[in-house]
Amino acid sequence: FGRYIFIITIVGFARIASNFGMDQVLIRSVAIDRKHAREYLGSGLISRLGIFLAGFIPLVIFIALINKPMDLKIGLLIGYLAVVFISMNQTFDNVFNGFERFGLPAAMQLLAKIVQIGLIITAIHFNLGLLWIIGSLVLSELVRSLFLWLFSLKNWGVPVVEKNMIRNLTLQS
Repeated sequence: FGRYIFIITIVGFARIASNFGMDQVLIRSVAIDRKHAREYLGSGLISRLGIFLAGFIPLVIFIALINKPMDLKIGLLIGYLAVVFISMNQTFDNVFNGFERFGLPAAMQLLAKIVQIGLIITAIHFNLGLLWIIGSLVLSELVRSLFLWLFSLKNWGVPVVEKNMIRNLTLQS
């Protein structure tokens, strides 16, 4: 569990960096201009994907420099994969919150945690090891992303990416 906590801590730092102040900017922007929710969603997803990719290089350097077992290093990479889904989920949450629909993001987060706890208990019961436990975070956030994606498609349609909006969101955040 100490190695698991180490990985979660490093992933937590990456998660904080991936927020980049975007939450407040997206919520405010959608609340002011709801008719462009698709554009804010698409542009927010691309902005956060760029931030995620930029954070990958320092993670690889960090992994190369630390003197830890290989499963811990692989666990860091798997855990960092969860950050992309967490970032996507934050973007979906922000758009829903801009519409003052707080219940859906909260329900999806609860569902993701239930899935994660179930997967962790299963991994521990079957003695599957550290990588399966870390993978449970990725899988639970992936499930959450899929549900939020489906709900957003139903509400606003396919997200639209606008270069100017990506630039503006990134600069504001």
